[in-house]
Amino acid sequence: MIKNLLPLFASIFLSGCQFLGGEYVAQIKKAYNSQNNVILTQEEIAQRKQPSAYLKLGDANPQVVATLAVVENNQAKWVTADSNVIVTQNGRLVRIVGLDQSPSFVSNLEFDPIRNGIDGFSSKTRWQRFVDFKTDKQVLTNYRVQATYQVEHIEYQFLDKKIMAIRLIENNVSPDLGLSFKNEFIFDAESKKMLYARQYITPKIGWLEMTFIN
Repeated sequence: MIKNLLPLFASIFLSGCQFLGGEYVAQIKKAYNSQNNVILTQEEIAQRKQPSAYLKLGDANPQVVATLAVVENNQAKWVTADSNVIVTQNGRLVRIVGLDQSPSFVSNLEFDPIRNGIDGFSSKTRWQRFVDFKTDKQVLTNYRVQATYQVEHIEYQFLDKKIMAIRLIENNVSPDLGLSFKNEFIFDAESKKMLYARQYITPKIGWLEMTFIN
């Protein structure tokens, strides 16, 4: 885990990323000491000027608020109140800075079918990538992961209301690791915006859940 969030963020920003918000320091400090699930009111959500998300890492950690801090090379860096930087591309988890037992690299992101949104998916959609994983003692490199997809139309509870949504289930198999797992992405049926993502990290950690709240 990262022990000091603000110096880390400063180093990321000064390395040349594009800055997307001017109130991140106050927001991070406000949430930093919370040990319970963070739940914002609709008024608090409406007042946030930069994109934010609820984030939950595994079952043992509380829900926190992640704030989009910078975007670089099409990858978004979300700074959280529990001292992590989550890196995503089109909603896809790429890596978690400062956390052992997590992915550290994902290949073929330019061919990730999720980059084109929900409309392009069918039962025939396929995607293969190679992933590097960090463990407590080493980095496991170049593990193949193959994905197939299912699309479902559902009613979904998003924040304080029920909406019609589309659930994308990503069925993943890693022949190299002898591992299979499912990722889940939920999109607003009308706007087609991603609302929620639940993505597998490692057997030790479990899943990362992100709810995009504004």
